[in-house]
Amino acid sequence: MTATPQLLNCRKDLLAHDGEIVSVAGVYQAINLEPHYMAQVEPNGTVTTTSVIARLKLEDTRVILGIRPAAELVAFDDKTVIAVGRIEADPQLVPGMAQQVPRPLLHDIQSVSLLPE
Repeated sequence: MTATPQLLNCRKDLLAHDGEIVSVAGVYQAINLEPHYMAQVEPNGTVTTTSVIARLKLEDTRVILGIRPAAELVAFDDKTVIAVGRIEADPQLVPGMAQQVPRPLLHDIQSVSLLPE
């Protein structure tokens, strides 16, 4: 039986579990980046681009989920959810690229679901 990943909800917790598979609890936000966009290479080699991405608002930081399915963006926007994936707690700037100040990222997302009340 697989153990339940550690449930995190603040920056200190994210940093303590950097690189691990975790559960992150926060308010799901669909963010429109227009006029900018985000691109992602899919496993089959196609490139997906969109100007709407997802992030989770935690107690003291935000975690970028990136490109997510349109139905998920609509269903979970402004709701408290748990997302399970691998946390990159302190991403670094990429030299020579235009970019925002890095935020924690959740990669290899396994699931996003409503937080039980």
